[in-house]
Amino acid sequence: MECPSCKKQTCGIIDDNHLWCDKCGTAIRSQVEFLPSYQNCHNAPRQQIYNRRKRFMKYIQSLAIGPVLTNIHAILDLYSSFEFAWVVHNNLSKRTYFYAKPCMLKVCCQMLQIDCTLPGLKDKSRERDQFRELKEMTGTQAWFTSRGCRSNEI
Repeated sequence: MECPSCKKQTCGIIDDNHLWCDKCGTAIRSQVEFLPSYQNCHNAPRQQIYNRRKRFMKYIQSLAIGPVLTNIHAILDLYSSFEFAWVVHNNLSKRTYFYAKPCMLKVCCQMLQIDCTLPGLKDKSRERDQFRELKEMTGTQAWFTSRGCRSNEI
């Protein structure tokens, strides 16, 4: 092959997508390969997934209460157990939606013996009803399955 730059005969040096002249060092030929991107380019909005645990964690962090933040992982563990038990035994509850975040936080802190002032619901009878249902939830088979040997009393 003849180099177009120096006009000498060369076999060339292949480096990735380029053929280089071994006499003068110029690129004789390049074969650029375009690879499709791994990024899926589309205009559809991303499907959001509702995550109660994540929303509860953000609620706890927004309160910024020291003893609660110190035990956030244990609280979230209890919260997940309540959520699991509620989904499995939804027929035991008259609720359409999951329990209120202030009620859940109070119950979790009470079970973990975290003593601090926490916000509550304005409607105290509604709060009492939720506390009662959550206490009943701790006696279900799903609760024992979720908690295993970890036992916390309300």
